[in-house]
Parts: sequence; structure tokens; C-alpha cells
Amino acid sequence: MTGSALPQVGADTRSPMLTFLQRLLCRDDSGVYSVEFALLAVPFFGLLMAYGELSYIDFANQVLIDSLEKATRATQTGVVTAAKVTNTATPPVTTTVDFTQASNFIQYALCPSAGNQPSTLPGMTPSLFPYFFDCNNLLRVDIRPATNFLGTTVGISDIVGLSQGSLKYCLAEPNTILVIRALYYLPAILPLDIYGPTAGTTTQTGGASGTYYHVIYSTSAIKTEGFTNVSSGVAC
Repeated sequence: MTGSALPQVGADTRSPMLTFLQRLLCRDDSGVYSVEFALLAVPFFGLLMAYGELSYIDFANQVLIDSLEKATRATQTGVVTAAKVTNTATPPVTTTVDFTQASNFIQYALCPSAGNQPSTLPGMTPSLFPYFFDCNNLLRVDIRPATNFLGTTVGISDIVGLSQGSLKYCLAEPNTILVIRALYYLPAILPLDIYGPTAGTTTQTGGASGTYYHVIYSTSAIKTEGFTNVSSGVAC
């Protein structure tokens, strides 16, 4: 009687593939958490930075909207065409602000601060904008008349990348429909177009360039009041 050889006690009868997989999966797992953290850290901190930047963009946009509302009211009532502001010097000195220049509109109507002399327009309070943002180099304003409100174009793409001198600046005749657009180039930390339609990125500001900026903006359309006894506005 012949019999088959019995397998040796303790011999490995698994297939080579199963043995390989078992050895691969049962290796020492010390350091696995470090590897997992390294893999997840980049997207985690990227999302954290994007969330923080989104909050900063929203804050800047809200401050810009608030500043434009005040400047729009001053334009609508005719204050900006012949504003006289009393300085805080002793004795007080009354100064007339020349609003035929867009830079003065930005400084005294759109971006007034308590440190400016004259500091504010009549009835206006200092804005938060100059305390957090660069009003002198990165803020633009475009003011132009319109025939009616229904036909008013409120797009912003036609003024992105232009210097202030290339924009329209038409102040303010009585009983005139005006479109006022304020645009600010907010330096970007993460230059991604993921922040919504009012914060697209660009490297062209009509001035400073070489980095990425979020383009935030605000628009208003008004009809000026029938004010009198003020100097005439800037013709377009």
C-alpha cells in the first residue's frame, strides 16, 4: 500500500500571492498617522486659508458698499460739487474741496478719514475704508450719466485694468441720472477664482501690477436732486 506524503507540520500551505498580501498588510504601522497627516495637511490648510480670505473679501466688499452709499448720497444732493469743510485748526478755517478731480472725490467723499484735512464732508462720518485698505493706489471710481434707469449698464468688466485717468468722471448736474461704480483691487493670498462673481482675480490694475488681486466692486444708480447755488459739475 502506497500513501501520499503527509505535509510537514508547520509548513506554510498558502499561495505565494496570499502570503505576499498578508505580509504587506501586516507590516509595522508606526508612523502611519504622520503620513496621513502629511497627505491631508495641504488640502486642510488650503481650505482654511480660502475660508479666511473669503471672509476678508466679504468684509472689504461690505465696507466698500457702505462707503459708496455715503458718497452717492453726497453726490445726489449736490454736496460734492461745492463742499465747504471746516478744519479742526484753531481758529477754524473753511476750505472748499475741488471735486473736479477724481482723486478728491476718492479722498473726501468715498474714502474720508479723520486724519484728512478737510476731514469729512458735511453730514458725513469717516469711513472704515482708509483704515484697512489702500485708497490712494488701489481704489478706482467711475461716474457717468445715463439716459434712464432701465438702460443703465452696471457691468464692471469694461473698467477692470484701467487707470483712474482712463475712467469716466462726470459730476453732478441737477436732475441727472448717474451711474457710480467703485472698484477696489484687494491683494490676493490664494489667487483662485472660487470666491464669487464680485471677486474675480486679475494682475492688471492700471497701476500697480505683478501680483494677483481680487476685484471687488459696488455700483449705484441715482438721479440727482434739483439743487441750486452750487458750482456746475464736470461735463462728460
